[in-house]
Amino acid sequence: MTLPKGTVVPQYQPELKSKAFITVNIVSQQEIGASRLVFDGAKETVKSSLISMVSISCYGKNAVEMTLKLKSILQATRVRERLRGIGGAIINMSDVRNLTYVLGASAEERGQFDVYITHSHVTTLSLEPIELVDIYTNNSIHQHITKD
Repeated sequence: MTLPKGTVVPQYQPELKSKAFITVNIVSQQEIGASRLVFDGAKETVKSSLISMVSISCYGKNAVEMTLKLKSILQATRVRERLRGIGGAIINMSDVRNLTYVLGASAEERGQFDVYITHSHVTTLSLEPIELVDIYTNNSIHQHITKD
C-alpha cells in the first residue's frame, strides 16, 4: 500500500506543485484519562493516551472519488493491523465532504474527511539530583540543606 512520491504533502504549503495531491493535518488532540508516570530514579516517563482528529483532503481531478476510495482503504484489515502494531486504532471517520469550489474560470475539486485515531504519546524526562535547597520559614530564617 503506497502512494506515488509527492502525492502526500504537508498542509499549509505556500505553493503546491502537483495538480493532484493529498494533505494530512492533525487538527486536534485530546487526552483520555490521566497520564501514567514511571520513575526509575534517574528519569521519568510520562505515558498519555490520546484521541487525535486528523483531517485528510484530496485535491485534483476526481478528488471526491479519490477521497471515498482512500476512506475505504483506511478501513482495510491490513491498515488496522499496522495501526494496532504501533499501539493505535481508528475509532471513527466522518462522512466525506465535497468541498469543490470555483476559482476563476475553472473549478478546483476537493474532497475531505476526518479520521479519529487513538494512540499513545510517551515523553521521557531526565531528572537531575537536587544538590542544594534554600528553605525560608515563617520566621524568615534562611537555611541551606545540601545533599550528603
